Formats: sequence, structure tokens, C-alpha cells
Amino acid sequence: MKVEKIEEKLTQLFTTHRIIFWYDADGEFDETFASLSIGDIKVIRLDEYGVFATKIRIEFDDPHGRYLIYAPFSEPEDKDDWLLDTRIYSHTFRADMASIILDDLGLKNKSLRAHIRGRKKFFASKERTEKLKKWISPEDTAEDIDLKMLCVITKAIQPSAFAIPINILDGLSESGCFDPSSESKVWGDIQRLGIEDACWRIMRDSFGYEDTNPGLSALVIHLVVTDFAILSKGHIRAHSPAAKLTMKCCASIYGTTM
Repeated sequence: MKVEKIEEKLTQLFTTHRIIFWYDADGEFDETFASLSIGDIKVIRLDEYGVFATKIRIEFDDPHGRYLIYAPFSEPEDKDDWLLDTRIYSHTFRADMASIILDDLGLKNKSLRAHIRGRKKFFASKERTEKLKKWISPEDTAEDIDLKMLCVITKAIQPSAFAIPINILDGLSESGCFDPSSESKVWGDIQRLGIEDACWRIMRDSFGYEDTNPGLSALVIHLVVTDFAILSKGHIRAHSPAAKLTMKCCASIYGTTM
């Protein structure tokens, strides 16, 4: 994610303040902080330097220096804050990662802020965020964003619901046959990033798969059985996405080329 907006805001604040505190309760900006470029401003991390050493440095050793003091934890209560007197005459900077990401993606619907916040693990990677930006449209909904996130994770060529199960199941078919006992790195990434619920919702809306305890093996069976049932009635087009997905799944399960 770009950090220009944060740098611009901090630079502006330092024109009127010598010391700025930045408490980052969830550590959302930990990586961003390390890459900041704000001129001759000196930076201190309270989790590394300590409050007493910080106080001596900014009040006695360098009383005229400009400092950005970053803490990857919550702002302390006044009674527990050894830097309270300094904070009173300084400025406390507050940043909302979700709002910054929302603006960075160019999304118009500001009510998506809560949804973006819930997907913070995905946005922790600059590479994933940049790939997602290429597919985002200003009018996208939460459902659109989730689908495109899943396509980024599954390394789809284009954002498509059809590409998601294909690429997930490919990870379970490395030996040429579908092996439900093997581990899929793609599926592991989806679970680790907390987008598993969105994936099952897309499988329900796009392919009609719904289960109180969903699983990849059951998904494969559903796709195969459903499309063969349709095929037996002659209602499926040979080159439709559903037909292609069925052939792919069958090839994975039975180790044959269809």
C-alpha cells in the first residue's frame, strides 16, 4: 500500500509540532512505519527504545529536535503514562488503515470501511494489494471485492468465480489425480487470510453448493454430480464454464483427460 498520504500528513503536522506521538493499537502500520520517508524527522519506537530513555532523549539530550514517536500498542491511560506531560504539549497522530486503503483503491462507497477493516490480513501484503488494485472498480461492492481478493490469492488470470475452485482444486491434484488428503497451499492461504467465509458464499451463489460443514471434497462431488445431472437432460452447453469445470474435476478425480 502507498504511504505517500501518511508522509504528507505527518510532514504537514511537523510544521507546527516538534513531537508527534503515533499509537497503533493493532500494529496495522508496523511495516508502513519502517518505510516512511519524512526528511530529517527522527523516529523512535517505544517498543524498542523504552519510555524513560525516550523522555531523557527528547527533553534533555535533544530538546529542540523533531521526533516521531511510534508505539505498536494502545495509547496508555493517563495514570500509567510516563510521557503524559510531553504528550500534553505535543500532538497525537491517528490513522485509520481502512480509510487509507479505501482511498488508495479508489472506492466510492465509504461504507465499505468496516468490510476493508475485516480483511486487514489480506491488505498486510503490498504485493496482494497492488494486484487487487488492477481489478478494482470505483463502484465495487463488498461481494465484488471479496471475489477479486480470492482471485488474487488463487492467482487467477482474470477475476472470475469459475477460476477460484479450479485453482484451489489444482493444489489437490498435483499428482495428476484428486487427492482430498493432500494439502492445498492456496486453500491454506485463503484460511490464513480469513476469507474462507467469502469463498463458500461464492461457491453457493455461483455453483449452488451449500453445506452446514462445507469441504473441498464435498464441493467436488457437488460440482460433478450437479453438472452430470444437467448433462443427462441435455441442458448443458459443451463449452460452458460449468461443463469445463466438470471435466476438470473429473480429470482430477479419475486421473484421466476429458
